Amino acid sequence: MKDRDMTQFFLSQLQAKDEQIAALARQIEELTLVLKDRDRASRERDKETQRIIRELTDKITILTQKLYGVKSERSNKKPSVKTVPDPAQESVPEADTEPEMSAGTAQEEKEKRGKPARRTYEGMEEEVHEIDPEGDISGARYISYEDTIRYRFIDAKVIRVIFRRRKYVRGDTILMAELPSMPLERCCADASFLAAILTNKFQYHLPIERQSTMFRNIGMDLSKSTLNDWVRKAIELLFPLIEELQKQVMKGEYLNIDETPVRVLIKGRPTTMKGYIWAFLSEKDKLMFFKYKDGSRGQAVIGEFMEDYIGTIQTDGYIVYKVYEKARYRNRIIRLSCLSHIRRKFIESEPTDDRVTPGLKLINAMYRIEGVYYNKDKVPTCTMTPQEIKAYRKEHLVPLLKALYRWLQKCSRDKTILPRSCFGKAVAYALEEYPGIIRVLRDGSYRVDNNAAERIVRDIVLGRKNYLFCGEHAGAERAAGIYSLIGSCKLCGVNPAEYLEDAIRRIQDHNHLRLDELLPHKWQPLNN
Repeated sequence: MKDRDMTQFFLSQLQAKDEQIAALARQIEELTLVLKDRDRASRERDKETQRIIRELTDKITILTQKLYGVKSERSNKKPSVKTVPDPAQESVPEADTEPEMSAGTAQEEKEKRGKPARRTYEGMEEEVHEIDPEGDISGARYISYEDTIRYRFIDAKVIRVIFRRRKYVRGDTILMAELPSMPLERCCADASFLAAILTNKFQYHLPIERQSTMFRNIGMDLSKSTLNDWVRKAIELLFPLIEELQKQVMKGEYLNIDETPVRVLIKGRPTTMKGYIWAFLSEKDKLMFFKYKDGSRGQAVIGEFMEDYIGTIQTDGYIVYKVYEKARYRNRIIRLSCLSHIRRKFIESEPTDDRVTPGLKLINAMYRIEGVYYNKDKVPTCTMTPQEIKAYRKEHLVPLLKALYRWLQKCSRDKTILPRSCFGKAVAYALEEYPGIIRVLRDGSYRVDNNAAERIVRDIVLGRKNYLFCGEHAGAERAAGIYSLIGSCKLCGVNPAEYLEDAIRRIQDHNHLRLDELLPHKWQPLNN
């Protein structure tokens, strides 16, 4: 019995040990899995950390470039269309280079050109001071004269205009003439004064504080509150004209649209808020307008104008514009993309990834082709008809667009280009906007970029750097309105000060059913 008991005892001990070994094995396996999970999580954290470091490094590089680098996006290459890639090849057109000029040749060219003639300015008031030689000139015969021109600056001045109405009496009746029509009630400033304040603030970007000092220096002490009140009333007087301007712009068949931020100070808030002013340009009609609506950058603002619009719009890749590529809008709205925005994103990623170079070369080649028929240094700026431009693009621009698309597809499939990197985002943006670039080929009057809209917002950008913010939503709305009239004057080649003076003087007595006659593109001064 003892042997049997001992055997059972040892068997039970062995079984217990086996169970312990199995339990330890399970623990080892579980710990191995935990270690593997932790190792995987650690590698993922390291990978995410490296991605964040790389992303932040890219941002630092981009911000450093923006702060201290060259701001221009213009290519330094001479406009040329000699090099057009074969659609069947992946080659990228190289930029043409100009032959270097020796120092001797350069000096000869400079001497050949000679000293440029001094510029003269026509249409100015002139004073002629005739000066005879000193001493006795008796017996001398006059042969000719020599003019030396100097320009004298006369400081601005304010003239007190007195309307002296004489009174007469006939029996019990007093006879006295009525005052001429005045722009604003209970305001001593006439139309020329109001126009000067508006152009100083919104064309030359002089804050009211600075204007108050200027007027004080010429003997007229006007407080900031008085000048601000005159600005508000003068712009409100022009509101019917601004609304008519909006209607005329929205009749355009081809609109450039953009938006730009502006700081707005709201009563009761400790800091300014960021609002947005929308820009609408009809380049063909030489009219544009700005719209501010509670600072919103949302779909509701653009939707208000696009509700009944029929035509073509050109925008950047902001999401609210992409709605108009959907099926329900295709019958009445065509949306074009902006090649300049695509290029800008590649330029921003260039310091962080040199693989962007082939794409930039292709885009620069496209701009060299566009420079053949659009040249701002020539008059007229467009040297071909829309039909000729369309045919020219089909021959020269289409191969470049195809080469660009192949390059973008190749980059999108490259696993070494991270989607969240600056370069990866630029590639994704370009692929998303590519269909809108292709639509430019439909009509020769379409441009490949939206730079026209970006140019018109420069006044707002310069203004916000000088007077920093607008007071309340109503102040931003008034600023957008007067910027619209001044910007349209610039497009039409009209002097904004003369136009505003005439419009302020006439708008109250003008037939409001014919307000379009007072818009810059149709405006004729009253004295004509």
